Amino acid sequence: EDRYEDWIESLPFPLASILWRDHASKDSYKVRYEILLHFFEATAAFIATIHLSAFMQSDELWSEHGSKLTEKLDEQKLSLRRATFGSWRLVVDYLSSVCGKLLADPDQQLVIKKFYGTEQITFLKRITASKLRSVLEHANKVRNDRSGHAGAIGAAEAELIHSELMELVQQVR
Repeated sequence: EDRYEDWIESLPFPLASILWRDHASKDSYKVRYEILLHFFEATAAFIATIHLSAFMQSDELWSEHGSKLTEKLDEQKLSLRRATFGSWRLVVDYLSSVCGKLLADPDQQLVIKKFYGTEQITFLKRITASKLRSVLEHANKVRNDRSGHAGAIGAAEAELIHSELMELVQQVR
C-alpha cells in the first residue's frame, strides 16, 4: 500500500499542492481544516471541469444535459459564472450520474470514452463514483455548517473538524 505522501505525489499538481500544504503545516487546526476545504472545492472544480469538457464534445449530449444542468443550478440559485463549491459539486453530481448511466450501456461506452479522451473505464468509474459524490457533499456540508456560515470556532472543535476532513481525504484516496 502506498504511503500518503506517495499518493499526494500521484495527484494533479493543483490538488497535490493543497494537500502538501496541509501535510507540512505547523499552523493551527483551524488553518489546516480550511486548507482541506480548499482541497475538496478544488477536487470538485477539477472533476466538474473534466465532465463539462467531455459533455461539450457532443452537441447532442450537451444540448440535452447542458440545459438540464442549468435548470438544476438555477433551482439552487447557483451559477458557473460565479462558481462556488456548491456549484461545482452540483455539476459533479449531475454529470457523474449521467455519465455513469451511459457507461452502464455497452453501446454508449465507446462514445463516452471518446468524449473523455480515455480508454480507461476504471478512471471513468472513479470520477463518477457515488462514494466520491457523497464525500464532496459531506465536505461541502462541513464548509457550510462549520466554516462558511458559523461563528468563531475554538481549537478543540477545529481539531475535530480537521480530523473529520482527513477521514474524507482518506476516502478520496
